[in-house]
Order: sequence, then structure tokens, then C-alpha cells
Amino acid sequence: SGFLIPNLRYKKRFGAGVEIPYFFNLAPNYDATLTPLVTTEQGVLLKTEWRHRTRKGSYKVEGAGIYQLSPDNFDGAGDTSWRGAVRAEGEFKPREHWTYGFDGTLTSDRKFLDDYDIDDRDEAVSQVYLTNLEGRNYFSAQALHFKTLTEGEDQDQLPYALPYIQHSYVFDTPVLGGEFGIDSSVYNLSRDDAFSPFPGVDLGTDQTRAVADMHWQRQFVTGMGHLVTPFARLRAD
Repeated sequence: SGFLIPNLRYKKRFGAGVEIPYFFNLAPNYDATLTPLVTTEQGVLLKTEWRHRTRKGSYKVEGAGIYQLSPDNFDGAGDTSWRGAVRAEGEFKPREHWTYGFDGTLTSDRKFLDDYDIDDRDEAVSQVYLTNLEGRNYFSAQALHFKTLTEGEDQDQLPYALPYIQHSYVFDTPVLGGEFGIDSSVYNLSRDDAFSPFPGVDLGTDQTRAVADMHWQRQFVTGMGHLVTPFARLRAD
């Protein structure tokens, strides 16, 4: 445990500042870091990070918060006294070939993370997921939520996806002497307002789609050394 290297900061809206991180060495598999950012214009921004490694995986939780002394320095949603954000992410492997995890972000307003140089993302994607990867076969299931961190973008046009499933399977046994596989996916999107990427196209508020793709191929080498690959494919949407 102890202090880490300080970091000098400056931004017009919060003035000059200095970060003074303190690291807590709590155990071999978990620790914490407390980082106050003392600024001349807005007071003290307090950042924390908790990290924990378990037998099956690891996760971490990060948070930041401030009571702004001069909220008028910020425009729009940032013009408030209390501002903050929390992010949690983790990944675990309960058994061979299987992985599940999560990543979630909550913010008091769109510009907090950018105003204090905490995170430069334009969009916060929160998700939970489950995946399986074994040989050439793959499975993924997700639930996703999209939150804009950009001023002027309409949050009601951004969707959440539940579920979003992808699956790819290649048969071990040859079919008609060749390789046969099936790829499939299904998703459902919902949003409050219709989204139009350009004039004349309206994606609406809800979408549901399923795709199945069967594919087969076989390779032959002729006596002249030519490689011939007949193939077949059938897709349904």
C-alpha cells in the first residue's frame, strides 16, 4: 500500500488540478485505489477502483463523483452540483469452453466522463453475455443497451437488444464427402423513437430478425494439379 505517482491536470472548465492516487494492497487477489483530483475551479473529484480476481475469473468496479463548486462553467446537463458515474465489468469461466461476463455504465449525465477526462467513449454499451467456443463451433448470447454520451444525439433512437444470439456449427462427419455447417442468428431490437439513417429509410421502433445459413463444400485435386471446389449454400431470413 502507498501513494502512486501524482498526475498534474488542466482543463478550462475545472482549472488546474493534481491527482494523488493511493493504492490499498488488501490481499493477493483483490485491491483498491483511491484517487482524489483536487481542482482550483470545481473542488475535489473522488475516483475509486476495486479489483477482485476469483478462482473462475475477475471483475472490477470503478466510480467517480464530485460536488461542483462552479457548475455554471458547464453547459447543458453538466450545469448541476452533483455529478458522477459508475462502471462495472467482469468475465468468468465456470467450465471449459464457456465464458460469461458483464459490462455496465451509469452516468449522471452525458458529458461527465468527457468533462473530467475519465473516459473518451462516445457511447456506453452495457451488456451481459454468454459464449461457448469449442473447436470450430461457436455460440454467443447477449443482452445489450446503448447509451449516447454525445450532446445532440437522440437517446430515444438508440435501442436495446434482447436477445442477440449467434451460433455456428460444423459437422464432424463429412456429408456427401464434404464439409457441412450451419450458421444462425436471431435478434430483437426495441427503441422509443423510429430511427432514419438517411431520407427515405425508416427503421422503425422495433425489429426482429432470424437468419439460418447452411453451407457445404468439397475439394478435389485433379491429375493436372487443379484444385476444384464445388459448393452449395442455402440461406433463409
